Amino acid sequence: RFFSIFSSRDKRKLITKVNASNDLSFEIKKGEAVAFLGHNGAGKSTALKMITDLERIGDQTSDIAELLPYLQQGDITFSKVHIKEMAEATIKMVTDAIDSFVRQDLPLAHQVMEYDNVVDELFNKVKKELIQLIGEHRESGEFCIDLLMVAKYFERIGDHAVNVAEWVQYSLTGKKESA
Repeated sequence: RFFSIFSSRDKRKLITKVNASNDLSFEIKKGEAVAFLGHNGAGKSTALKMITDLERIGDQTSDIAELLPYLQQGDITFSKVHIKEMAEATIKMVTDAIDSFVRQDLPLAHQVMEYDNVVDELFNKVKKELIQLIGEHRESGEFCIDLLMVAKYFERIGDHAVNVAEWVQYSLTGKKESA
């Protein structure tokens, strides 16, 4: 699978063929046009659809970061709920989903889809733990609700990682259904 990158600045053409690229970044200035070019089936549309899910993951990590200062002031430690495990599981899912795309690794994409069950189970545990903590520490109710929001963001990040894995599956098989 090859992508060609064309630049028409100063009437020059730059053509590069790559399988994947690390640390690729570019700035699109106002008024400039950008296009992905490649033969049918090269993965252009799939890559663009995956970018949407990756952008949502970024939004949700930003939402988590906004809550952290409040959570660090709370009197209940994170160790009383499975938030750390959820964070580790979603990091694994996102990393593996991106790796499955870069490597064109269908079995790894399927593992990401299946691993979503782990994150969903952890989310259910966190909900139960927080209900119990609210019952025991009513004064910490707002803190517990903020923790629940963080857990929900992690659960959604896992769902977006599954979407990326499903797009990888689609790019390799032409079928976009859960494994």
